Amino acid sequence: MAKARSTSPASPALQSSKPRSIHQTPLRVRTPFPRNISNMFKRIFGEHGVKNVVTLFHKPSSQASMRAHTILKQANAQSVATATEDQASSHSAQNKAERTEFELEVTEEPPTADQLKSIVEYLGGPSAIGRVIEGAKDETDALRRLKADANTFQRPLVVDWNQGKAGECIARVLSLVLRVTNLFLQLLATMSPRSSVC
Repeated sequence: MAKARSTSPASPALQSSKPRSIHQTPLRVRTPFPRNISNMFKRIFGEHGVKNVVTLFHKPSSQASMRAHTILKQANAQSVATATEDQASSHSAQNKAERTEFELEVTEEPPTADQLKSIVEYLGGPSAIGRVIEGAKDETDALRRLKADANTFQRPLVVDWNQGKAGECIARVLSLVLRVTNLFLQLLATMSPRSSVC
């Protein structure tokens, strides 16, 4: 009679192939960076690699708007040239260049409702609404007038969206976007006293 084979316990190698208990190695869950804090730092320091957009709400038939357009184009060209030179020098200069370079956007369209709210805020709040929309008494009235007639929107108007600033006259346009002192002084010298005063 053949002897029955005795079964031996599983070898350690086979035992080790069994799945380990999930309690042996606790899982580490990464907590996402709070969105509001992230936005706060972007607001203070600017988002790396994102150009600052400056918008000119333009009216070609307006002399003041044409002057603002010319000034902004010169300032934009100067900012790009300065940024290119700074980026070739050092890391700190490159960071400075990113803060000073801006992208110029020129539009003859009126602002959207959300843009209008931001512009009024940048100019100092509800009391500035009449400077933006002719005859407007409050935000609701401004939106109604703008919808009925786009020409009630006062141009030229320059908005630096990243910095949260706006200007509707030549002096403010200059102080808003120019970062190079020499260019600022040169452009001021070419303008009439009336055009440089708000």
